[in-house]
Amino acid sequence: MKIQISGAQAIILLLLCRMFYTVFFSPSYTQVTEVNAILIGDLIALVVSLILLLPLLFLFRKETQGNDLILECWGMSKWFGTAVILYYTALLLMVIIGTASRFQTFMANVVFPNAAALIILATFFIACIYAAVMGLEGIARVSSIIFVLFLISLAMILLFSGNKIQWVNLRPIHEKPVESLLETVVSNISKNMEFVVLILIYPKVKGKFWKISLSYLAISGLIIALVGGITILVLGEFTMKQLFPFYTVASIIENKIIQRMDALHMSLWVLISFVRVAVYLLLGSELIGRLLPEKKKGLSMPVISLLAFGGSYLLTVAGNNSETYYSILQNPIPIFLAVTVIPLIVLIGRRKSA
Repeated sequence: MKIQISGAQAIILLLLCRMFYTVFFSPSYTQVTEVNAILIGDLIALVVSLILLLPLLFLFRKETQGNDLILECWGMSKWFGTAVILYYTALLLMVIIGTASRFQTFMANVVFPNAAALIILATFFIACIYAAVMGLEGIARVSSIIFVLFLISLAMILLFSGNKIQWVNLRPIHEKPVESLLETVVSNISKNMEFVVLILIYPKVKGKFWKISLSYLAISGLIIALVGGITILVLGEFTMKQLFPFYTVASIIENKIIQRMDALHMSLWVLISFVRVAVYLLLGSELIGRLLPEKKKGLSMPVISLLAFGGSYLLTVAGNNSETYYSILQNPIPIFLAVTVIPLIVLIGRRKSA
């Protein structure tokens, strides 16, 4: 398969997708009651994620580019390969639906409180579908620019938040520390679907899998620690009462260079959401295309788009009744099967056939 992006571009693409949950973190989607548990738990989750990734690292340890896990699954068994494709497609679709619905919630609560959900979602999906049709290389180039802007905006928040920081906000975890940390670790791992993205884009990436994976984990861990740390230091326990805490931090930071930090970050968060959904739509379309006859492969993008848009709208209008859906997204079993169990099965099958 033709190499389309570099390892550095792949890392940036993964980081930008991961930053969606970092900057859009909302306490209403978690059961953790102490804010400091979230920061510590996120760092612990990095180590656990690395352990879960071991089968993939062993599977691709000698590969520098182009290895296709889907083809290997198909080579073991047509039924197994088809099941893996359907499973990965379902995961991608669930992430798209959850992302678009969360995006709509943000826009409706912060930017356009009187706008209809249908209009917001329709406009958003039109842009994302267009980007997905343009291909992975175009998305990667745009992502590099957006990521630089994100780093600049994060640096400005860190720089101008000095007078808002309260070090007393860093305190021990008093209420059920073990349960709180475990809940945070599980929630963090369940959201890290970017390893599924890496599995699917790797045939088009130039670079070693382990270098891309470890770089992504290290840099994402650093950014998560910075975002979480500054949020806690500025807001303290007030963090748990905010719908979008990091946006609140941006809105109260004052400086003479840019007076509306919240407006700057609002724009970046829209772009991050756009990139994330575009990437997942592209990959979902490619997976569906593998199951369709050659003459009908063009239907893959309309199919995944209609499913994603319809699901996003239904989830949005469900309101409080959407808790079951988000509980599935916060369950670690789906990501465990995707990045640990399936690669482990392929690894065992490869050794048996050797």
